[in-house]
Amino acid sequence: MKRNVLILHFFLAAFCTTFSFSCKKNKDERLSGRSADVLELIKRSTASNSGGFIHLVEEMAMLASVSQLDCNNYSDTTLHRDNGNPSLTPFTYDVLVRREMLCTSGTPTRISFAVQGNHDFETIRLKDESSVNMSNIIERLTNADADWQFTIAYARSGTIKSRMRDLTIRNNFRISSGDLTIDKTSLRISGGTARVDVMWEEGDQPSIIFSANITFHGKNRATIQFEGNNHQLHW
Repeated sequence: MKRNVLILHFFLAAFCTTFSFSCKKNKDERLSGRSADVLELIKRSTASNSGGFIHLVEEMAMLASVSQLDCNNYSDTTLHRDNGNPSLTPFTYDVLVRREMLCTSGTPTRISFAVQGNHDFETIRLKDESSVNMSNIIERLTNADADWQFTIAYARSGTIKSRMRDLTIRNNFRISSGDLTIDKTSLRISGGTARVDVMWEEGDQPSIIFSANITFHGKNRATIQFEGNNHQLHW
């Protein structure tokens, strides 16, 4: 009997050694209640397949790649997306984008992107209806630079329905980054970091501030650091 127990322990240890990433991920994802709701909000407000921060940033890169503006002139573009694909996160957004070419001594140095509108999404855990504002400054415009550098402030505010806990939550969500880079060829995020701050208010309870950090690795991958654990994003 003792020998059988030792063998079982050996195989369990070998399994978690061989598949250590999966074991750790399952442990990290084991959140419940409010923390699970906040993590879900951070992921879906950031993720590309729910129309979040990453999607809008890469849309701005696409617009920057075709921007033909004179110095200190601007152009407005309306973006609408309605994703009803049941295999993805259902979302809609309607935003107005104003892009402006900023110049120094007649030479283009920066492109400014201001974004304003609405973004809604639904998951098994949350239903979110929020207004969105985003300001972007894009630098490294010369052909010698392989990447653009983005300085971004992204904000969402609205109400969330927590389906798991049957609660309505008011939130203010912020992402800020001063070193995000976008590859000019692929028009995808190639690196950088971002800070997330969420002001969370349930019913009559005092508001709580949650924070997270995001590291972008390129190749459509990022890591969210939240409450001492790492959570992966892929798009």
